[in-house]
Amino acid sequence: MVSSFKRIKFGANNAEKEESFYPELLVSGYVDIRNIDSLAKGSPEFLVLGYKGSGKSSLAFRHELISREKYDEFSTIINLGNFPYTLINRIVKGDIEPESKLPIAWSIIIGIKILDSLNENESVKNKDGISSILNYLSQSGIPSTATIDQITKKLAKKTFKLSNNNIGGYETSYELNEISEIPSLNDFILKTINETKFDGSHTIFIDGMDDILTKREAQYQSLGMLVYQCEKLNLSFKKNNKNIKIIVLCRTDLFERFHGANKNKIKQGFSYQFDWYVEPGDYENSKLIEAANLRAKISLDREVDVFKEFFPTSLGSGHKSPEEFLLDTTRHTPRDFLTLLNYIQDQTKGDNPTRDEIYDAIRHYSEDYFVPEIKDELFGYASSNQIEELIDALSKLGQREFKLDELLEITRSTGIISDDECIDILYTLYQCSALGNVEIINGKSFFKFKYRNKYSAFERNKKILLHRGLWRALRLAGRELR
Repeated sequence: MVSSFKRIKFGANNAEKEESFYPELLVSGYVDIRNIDSLAKGSPEFLVLGYKGSGKSSLAFRHELISREKYDEFSTIINLGNFPYTLINRIVKGDIEPESKLPIAWSIIIGIKILDSLNENESVKNKDGISSILNYLSQSGIPSTATIDQITKKLAKKTFKLSNNNIGGYETSYELNEISEIPSLNDFILKTINETKFDGSHTIFIDGMDDILTKREAQYQSLGMLVYQCEKLNLSFKKNNKNIKIIVLCRTDLFERFHGANKNKIKQGFSYQFDWYVEPGDYENSKLIEAANLRAKISLDREVDVFKEFFPTSLGSGHKSPEEFLLDTTRHTPRDFLTLLNYIQDQTKGDNPTRDEIYDAIRHYSEDYFVPEIKDELFGYASSNQIEELIDALSKLGQREFKLDELLEITRSTGIISDDECIDILYTLYQCSALGNVEIINGKSFFKFKYRNKYSAFERNKKILLHRGLWRALRLAGRELR
């Protein structure tokens, strides 16, 4: 008979997979640290910031699952994973600055998807305007089933021509080769949306902004303009009493690289940041612990305290509680923590995990999950060769704490990474909490990580500390992990 611990479903390591295989966990096993209903409807916040694995996509997929069961809630997820950023500047024709082109281009793309969503709402009082635009776009080669990358590719073509048709009484037998045409179509789409009367709510989630991240400044500029335009659109919908909300899901470190004079205003007044961290000694109040226990309750159909019922009373040479010991092996994100619990399940041979099985699971977690996850964090900021070279250099260094010069001495020997590039990569690793700084205060050492203090910054002149999740893979673990 399978033990109770082995029967717990802690979930998948990404929201899309969890939606497909464990939808009950996404709906009922989700700890809503940000009231999603308020975010989707009444709150001015539209920008959701969080580090990789913090639960941004889960928020969107959960809302979509719940909306399927409600006749008056409509949820759409726009994924930018395959988005052709190099083409969006070509949508609005003419020799003008990207700062003028990009907001209009993003507006028309998102506007088309909102029209698709409204077209599904049976409560719309008069669909003639919506239907005529969608039919018109379909005849022009943009069907309602088109993804935003397909829409963008079509609109960006020099040969793209609007169908000789009539939209709600507007003659539109012109070719899109003049700057004035796309803005005119965009204005008409937004006018139609704001004049449409309907019941219920429509939520548009924009996700996948970092899936094909590159080092091109143009991509940062384009995404910055997307955030700016979504703010304007949401304010317009609110002003016109339309229950439509665009929610942008973005990695915190990526947002910091965006361009735009209004970036801080948006971050301060219109954003929410996922933060799962709890101070040492307060682990029993951790929302991550709550998520694990909630998922165990769903799996076993009873109240469960996973760590008191199934784990040893203490772990490590410091005799820490299992909650503290395991959380310290992660960056305090749902993906890190629930993945670690899955690895422990895999290594458990008997009813409950033993200490040695937990330590073996941490080794596999470090090698097979944590290091690859950190490499993914660096994708787009460094080349594959540079990423491998830095990981190799950290392993050769053989120290958990080190000074910058000690690492540069190793990277200089190969010439693959310049000093400036190495520092840039270390900055990115700090942003994703793969490393921290060591602070010496009154002779005592304190460790500073981004996940502990979101306002902290990397200090190159101070000692650097690798995150505990890397120790096993880089063969830096000692007795404190046993």
